[in-house]
Amino acid sequence: MDHPNTTINVEHAIVELQHGRPIMIFERGEGLIVQAVEGLDKERLDRFTTLTTAPRFVSLTKQRGQILYPHEEIKREIKISLDSLDIPSIRNLSALESFDESHVFPYVYAGKCSTTALQLAKLAEIIPALLVSPITTDIAGKENNIYSLSFSDIENYSKTIDRILTPIAKAPLTLLNAPEASITIFRAMPGSKTHYAITVGHPEGKTPLLRVHSSCFTGDLLGSLKCDCGDQLQESMRYMYDHGGGIILYMMQEGRGIGLLNKIRAYQLQSDGMDTVEANEFLGFGKDERPYLAAATMIKQLGYDSVKLMTNNPRKVKGLKEQGINVLKRVPLIITPHEHNDTYLGTKFSKLGHLKNE
Repeated sequence: MDHPNTTINVEHAIVELQHGRPIMIFERGEGLIVQAVEGLDKERLDRFTTLTTAPRFVSLTKQRGQILYPHEEIKREIKISLDSLDIPSIRNLSALESFDESHVFPYVYAGKCSTTALQLAKLAEIIPALLVSPITTDIAGKENNIYSLSFSDIENYSKTIDRILTPIAKAPLTLLNAPEASITIFRAMPGSKTHYAITVGHPEGKTPLLRVHSSCFTGDLLGSLKCDCGDQLQESMRYMYDHGGGIILYMMQEGRGIGLLNKIRAYQLQSDGMDTVEANEFLGFGKDERPYLAAATMIKQLGYDSVKLMTNNPRKVKGLKEQGINVLKRVPLIITPHEHNDTYLGTKFSKLGHLKNE
């Protein structure tokens, strides 16, 4: 199997992006030099612009493009020529600083190469905005110490690493709302992201009660009242314990898949008047970036292929079914709103399709 090379290549490229260094992505005679906008300074910009004489651009997601050009229908990723941009304008375009609407630059649609490169930025949990330039024969042949990988490495990464998740450690737990419980740690390979299965009580039969719960540092750990995540986690454990048992998959998918740093950026935008969906899209992300292959792999590794799913989110039902899990029943998770999360819950109902079960 070639999955170790794929995962190592992508994880190395993620580190390069996070440190502000350029990388090369190529395959079948075409490719890009790519560098993150996040952390951009004069030295890094100068290095990028001297790497190639080919046209240079800022590449942005469809969602960010729609924010910048609200009166147009943005159909896919866009790119804006770097020639007329300085660092403040690049940061403005990329949502790293407040946008000055008086500075609107012409754009063109980006190709599939930029789409894949922006997916890598999302995997790195940085702002999905990149400096890009086509790879020319002169740069491709130079000894320039730039890390390189293929487009197929990036495209195959998630479906490769999520398929090889394996339980690597297990221990009993005594929890506040589930005195009898255990935790199983899942990981694909050393250094990769971990996810957790919390078994409450003693689930019986071939179709356990199951919840897929995305990590929420602010709600689950700090007790934030801004969302209902902490309440959902504790109520699901209590309900499962009172009803004979169940399994909670605790997935490291903070902020509906955008990462903690970007979630906090979105929180600041929400404090300025945006709702949770508007904030994510302002930063260049989709409404919900979470995949379900990892959760499905964990369910199968635990010995099940059918579940009763505890959720108010039809996307989770659909996502697990698409990954081969038979969802026999949806069990609602009822949380009482309060003054601090009422607006947030309203957005989940109106824009994210969550169901009310009152």
